[in-house]
Amino acid sequence: MTKLNLLKTLCAALLLTLAVHTSAQIEVDKRHTYDIYGVLKKTNNHLYTFNQVNKTFDKKELIIYDLSGEKLNRIELQSRVGYDLIQGLTVGDGSLFCLRMKTMLLMIQVDADGNETFRKEFEYGKFSDVKLYAYDNGFFLTSEVKVKKVGTGVRIERLDGEFNSQWTFDHIPEKGKHFHRLTAMAPDGKVSFVYEIGNSEKYKAITVNTSGEMMSDVEFNNNSLSDVEPYRAYYSGTNELTIIADAGATNNTVFMKMATTLLVNTIDVASGTETSSQKLSFKAVQEEVGDKREDGGLVYPEAPALRVVDVQKINGQNTFICESYLMKERSESVRATSSSTTATVVSFKQIAMMDLYLLNASNLSAGIRRIWKPKRTLEMDGLTYTTSVRYCNLLEENNLFSYQFIQNDNIVVRGFSQNYEYINWIPVGASHDGVLTRKYWGEPISNKRGTSNFTQTFRTSSVGNKPNINRDGLLQLSDGFILYHYDGITNELELSFNKN
Repeated sequence: MTKLNLLKTLCAALLLTLAVHTSAQIEVDKRHTYDIYGVLKKTNNHLYTFNQVNKTFDKKELIIYDLSGEKLNRIELQSRVGYDLIQGLTVGDGSLFCLRMKTMLLMIQVDADGNETFRKEFEYGKFSDVKLYAYDNGFFLTSEVKVKKVGTGVRIERLDGEFNSQWTFDHIPEKGKHFHRLTAMAPDGKVSFVYEIGNSEKYKAITVNTSGEMMSDVEFNNNSLSDVEPYRAYYSGTNELTIIADAGATNNTVFMKMATTLLVNTIDVASGTETSSQKLSFKAVQEEVGDKREDGGLVYPEAPALRVVDVQKINGQNTFICESYLMKERSESVRATSSSTTATVVSFKQIAMMDLYLLNASNLSAGIRRIWKPKRTLEMDGLTYTTSVRYCNLLEENNLFSYQFIQNDNIVVRGFSQNYEYINWIPVGASHDGVLTRKYWGEPISNKRGTSNFTQTFRTSSVGNKPNINRDGLLQLSDGFILYHYDGITNELELSFNKN
């Protein structure tokens, strides 16, 4: 073969490879029709959806699938007040669903085949922020409660396998308010609450053992910072409770300010002492690895904030996986009808999700790594009076951050390019979101990385309702993950299964 023919062959092979990667599309494995689609979630044993029944105002339906997308069961619930789904929980080889109806809680348990095996409804009073944990053939139920003529505080209740109360621990100040902010459970069953004393920005962490006895009640060290707001708590050791918080503020506008500092405290809940407190300035991160102009100046006048979206062990080191973001607001005038002479001003709160950052959990400022990716902006109406932390909480609850999870030493992300949403696998040692490994919800037109940004808009259906933001995403399984997408034109929920 001549050198010219060899060159032609190599070029042809390269073009074929690019064409294969460029046209990589997500193949739909299962489709299910929904006239009204609500939310798709999972336990370790089942997929499930919870939605309004079409052409009714008082009926909801819980539809249960196996992990391959085969429909197992449909449970219809009827109430003029309406049920809200709080949580799905893995119990043995089945699943448990916790629902709320005003001051009532409803527990429904199903077996591996989706058949209902247990149901119990009981009064729980005025409560919010309910969380259910399975432990040792029973459950812990945690919540914020309001007791008439007493006050507002936190509660943990131990329940047996049939939801009979074994004991209750209340931490409620007399004629005062303790607002629940975070909950974490250790592998040995002890439970910790992070609560705020009134609206004071003073926080404490109280821990209760499996017998309902208080182990400690420790003040959270603000490290001489203002505007502190915790958003993640987890057990980093047997008795080590780590709490992650935003701190500082870019301006004085309560609902438009971003944090300026990451604050991480660790508490020994057995001794009731703080063992470490770290803080990291976002400005320092920007100056070290942020975008610079040709003259060396910083591109953004305000440093992008970092949100810790996961904690993983990478290369033997406990690592905070963070996503940077900027926040702003825009308004538009909307007329009720084409003939209307007046318009209503609608405000959208925007959050621009930017790059990924990997931080050493033991030493935040050491060896900061940045992974570049396309900017993706989400905007929602109806969130004018929502802080940046709570906005990020909403995004995280619905898997809307670009970061999704770690799979086989790759960071799985979602993004938008070539007019389609895509998923990608970024090696943990990479510096950017590569192009050739992306899979799209459609056929892309080229293999260029591009610099164009994308904005997704979510609108509320009525005043006071949260936008429907769970129409597509990823759900991680033990042997891979599921991609899902609800097509509002065909009214079909599309499922694609990807194995490890």
